[in-house]
Amino acid sequence: VAGKIVDARAGSPIPGMVTIFDRDDRHLWSGATREDGTYRTDALPAGTVYAIGQAHAWPFACGAYLDRPCPSDDQPISSVAPTPIALQAGEIREAINFSLYSESIFRNGFEP
Repeated sequence: VAGKIVDARAGSPIPGMVTIFDRDDRHLWSGATREDGTYRTDALPAGTVYAIGQAHAWPFACGAYLDRPCPSDDQPISSVAPTPIALQAGEIREAINFSLYSESIFRNGFEP
């Protein structure tokens, strides 16, 4: 799996971290993005996986693949009805991208 984390408003890359889980909420892979916001996982098993992207620094909120919210710390990823990513054996899936918004937009509904 490979993709990029970007600022949803400006389109600029955001250094951050991506985490991949299986359908039973088990952690499969985590890794930091490069400075240009791109990442590439190690080989993942065939099956359905879910991905979360997050920035290294405030003000950007965490986001699951295809603009789903992130679960809170005590909830499994399945609690936010994430978008599944179906992988075949040996498949390399590109463009699993994340567009993150400023947290202040989520808190008060408008830009600071």
